Amino acid sequence: MKEFKAWGIVRTLSVGLALLLPVVAVAQQKKTTAPAKEKPAAVPRDTPAAASAPGQAQAANAGQPFEAVIVHEFEPQIQQLMLLSAFEPDSKKIANQDDADRLYRNTQKAVNDSQDEGPSIAIASNLAKDSAALVGFFLANSHIKENQNKLKLAAQWLQKFSAAYGEASKKPVFKQKALYWGSLAKFILSEGGDGISELIPLREQLASEKEIVANIDLLVGYSLAISPATAQQGFNYMNQAGKDISVYGKLGQKLTEAYVDYGLDAEGNPIGVAKPGADPKITYTIQVARGMPAGIQHLVMNTAIYIWTHGAVNKGQKAPAFLSDGFSGVVPVEALREQEALTLLKAQNYKQASALYRTIANTFGNTELAAKLDGRIWDIELLNFQKTGAIADLETTFMTLRDRYKDKKKPADADTPTYGSIADAYRKVLDQQLNSALGASAPPALKQTAVQTTMRYVKIEADRQVTYPLKAKVAQLYRALNMYKEAVDLYLDIAKENPMKNYLLAVEAQSKLAAWPTQPSFDKAAAGDANERTKLLNIFETISQLKNGEDWFMLAHIGLLNRALGQNKKTEDLWLKALKTNMASKLAMEAGGLLLTEFYAAKRWEDVIDLSHMFASKKAQPTGKGKGIHYQPWLADALYNGGLADLQAQNFPRSVKHLEEFVQVFANDARVPAATYSLAFGYKGSGKLVAALNACKIVVEKHLKYNLRPKVMLQAAEWGAADKNTWEYSFFFYTKYLTDYKNERNIPDIRNTLADLYLKRKLYGWAARLYKEQSMAPNVTKEQQLAAAVKYMDIEEQYGEPKDAYAGATRVTQLAGPKDPPSLHALAFMGRYVANNKDLKGMAEIEPKLLNFSKSSKEVQEALGFLRFRRAELQTRAIVYTENNLLIKDPEGVVKKYFDFFETEKQHYLKVCQVGITSYCAPAMLRLTTVARQGTEAMDKVAIAETLGPNRVNSFKVFKQLHLSKVQQARKDFIDQALKLAKAGTTTPIWKDEIIKTLEYEDKTDVAH
Repeated sequence: MKEFKAWGIVRTLSVGLALLLPVVAVAQQKKTTAPAKEKPAAVPRDTPAAASAPGQAQAANAGQPFEAVIVHEFEPQIQQLMLLSAFEPDSKKIANQDDADRLYRNTQKAVNDSQDEGPSIAIASNLAKDSAALVGFFLANSHIKENQNKLKLAAQWLQKFSAAYGEASKKPVFKQKALYWGSLAKFILSEGGDGISELIPLREQLASEKEIVANIDLLVGYSLAISPATAQQGFNYMNQAGKDISVYGKLGQKLTEAYVDYGLDAEGNPIGVAKPGADPKITYTIQVARGMPAGIQHLVMNTAIYIWTHGAVNKGQKAPAFLSDGFSGVVPVEALREQEALTLLKAQNYKQASALYRTIANTFGNTELAAKLDGRIWDIELLNFQKTGAIADLETTFMTLRDRYKDKKKPADADTPTYGSIADAYRKVLDQQLNSALGASAPPALKQTAVQTTMRYVKIEADRQVTYPLKAKVAQLYRALNMYKEAVDLYLDIAKENPMKNYLLAVEAQSKLAAWPTQPSFDKAAAGDANERTKLLNIFETISQLKNGEDWFMLAHIGLLNRALGQNKKTEDLWLKALKTNMASKLAMEAGGLLLTEFYAAKRWEDVIDLSHMFASKKAQPTGKGKGIHYQPWLADALYNGGLADLQAQNFPRSVKHLEEFVQVFANDARVPAATYSLAFGYKGSGKLVAALNACKIVVEKHLKYNLRPKVMLQAAEWGAADKNTWEYSFFFYTKYLTDYKNERNIPDIRNTLADLYLKRKLYGWAARLYKEQSMAPNVTKEQQLAAAVKYMDIEEQYGEPKDAYAGATRVTQLAGPKDPPSLHALAFMGRYVANNKDLKGMAEIEPKLLNFSKSSKEVQEALGFLRFRRAELQTRAIVYTENNLLIKDPEGVVKKYFDFFETEKQHYLKVCQVGITSYCAPAMLRLTTVARQGTEAMDKVAIAETLGPNRVNSFKVFKQLHLSKVQQARKDFIDQALKLAKAGTTTPIWKDEIIKTLEYEDKTDVAH
């Protein structure tokens, strides 16, 4: 059928300037010899014709009708509505397009999967049902192109799987239903040419299925009704359907009646006069369709418009409002509206035509068709501008189209207008307007309009390359009007495209606003507006960057402008940076001289040093007002004072750097000793102690008249004492001080300090010598002498000669009172001295003194204990049994003799503990265990002949055991006492270990024996 071949065709024609330019060409041909009806040659969009003078378009459009942008072939789509009635129950399972697409994909996969073995009855049933649902949905949404292609494949599936289901089904009613669906599918696939006749016998077989019967009646009735010969028979069939058909069927029925009432044959040709009441049937269907989905609206309105426009009575008539009101975005209705707009264009009613096209375009959203309609609107507005010369409407249209299309990709259809093509035309209009405004006789209103319109465009146009020519002409216009501020701003903007040229033009204009001289002047600047000078400064800075910051003409201007604005720091940073790399300019020397003079006056020593170094490295001489500046004395002051300032601020590395340079470069300066001493502090602060000490050594050795030389010695000696690796320096400085300044009041303290340092270095002889010297020195206080004598005694006792220590002790007793701690300390040493020398006479002489002060001093008590222990060792004799038992006449007497030996010998060691618990009490107990063991062994060896009779022998044994038990018990007590004292920590670790090792594990059973 025809209606299945082209349900909706939209094509577009070239739009944009291509419509305007032929019109202009025709107007020009009319002025010459071209006939009015001759079609003009095409003119490219970018030719000057696009900006033709206003007034030409009115003549140009004569005889040149526009073609429709929306090209749509109206056609009756009644059969689709009737088919929808049949498929409606199945299509309800699909809610939207996404559901339809998903079911389509799933069904296609299932069909492919069933190709090999053939579908089962269940699969065939399901696939037939899904195919029927898809057919119904695609019919209801056939205005979507993709659905048109999918409809035929879904109908093929329906035909195939309904047949498969019918063959596999055993029930007649199922077979007949399958034949029913297969016939509908065949009807669709044959594009309305086949399938309806096969439904007729099924009507009787499916008489119980009222809805199916009603839909068969509809389709059969429609096939008969559109032919005049069988129209009445067809309506009878359709009326039989009654209430069992859906709303789609009723719409199809009403439209069929209207089709016939308008006197149209099967091909849509008018063969008779329209019957009264035909319009109400159309308006009825339209009213019902208003509340339906877009696909149904498309079917109804396409059919309704087709019927009305083909009726003989309506030829040449304006379409009624009921056909064009509402239905926004429905293609048949919008195509009908465009016909009205074309009529307005033909009458050169551009405003109304543009308004109607805007209404149409708005209904299609962001589609390519909407873009083509917008292109038509732009063409109309260009024509209107040509006609009226008013640019406001054209500008408004351009802005609207720009917002809509500026970010969109290039369309696939080459005839679809783009923002680029429209913008090109609009820029040509603006360019012509600016050229006119720059003319000598241009009126003020034109200049104002040209500036304002152009600037509104360039502010929104992202492509700066295309706006550059327009901006340049506007800037020219500003300068001609003495509008320097506006000119400067615009030159700065377009400098992004052509930097150097436009920045220099901006400087020229801005200098007038800032009252700034052309050549740099290093004198005080004249008064001027700070804001304008700031802006000029920014421009100069930009130009300087373009020249890589190497042009001293620009650098001088920038620095002087910064100074004029109170931004001296920026000037300094800029000029100093430039001077480092480029001094080959008189302007550079003048700038450097100005900075150096100000730095020195402000005591900015670091800056004076850096800048002086710069000049020295380049062998350049700065100038001040054209005269050379001798800067070496300034550098000396800066190095010395800057080094001291850095030292004070604890910036040690920089202080060292400056002071080192000062003492090296200015070696004859009177400040060198002080600088060297300060340099030592800098080294010290930097962690370079050896360097600091060497610096001090230089001061001490070379600058003998330096007033702070003694202080240098003491300071250096103190630093050296902090680290054992530098003690040698301290020895040097302290010794040097003791030699060169021996009458100073602090000599005793220095002597003590040096002696202590010798001790740390284990130079005991040097330390003892100093302490001995201190104890005998006449200019030392008695307290200091006593302290030194004690130190001297202690060092000699521990590390030196005991006799020297004894001399020290003697000196202590001379300086201290008898009960003073130092005197007691010396007394204790003397006791240890005679004991170690095993001098029994000396021990006897000093023991009473020790005993006298033993309760006053723990050390004296210890010395007394040591003395008695040492004497006990000297005086105690070993108990050795020397008897011959065979010759013994009095065995009891012999036992008693050795027992008495034991009692006598033990007294020596018992005296050790009698002075109190000392370190030697436990060792004395250990020695007593040996004495007791010797006594026990001696007495145990005394024996009697067994032949003397039992009573005599027994009497002897009892006597002997009584004495043995006493000695053995005494030894046990000595062991217990020794262990107790040792474990209590009363003795030295060595004695403690020996006591425990010797006694702790001794078998107490053996002791008892």
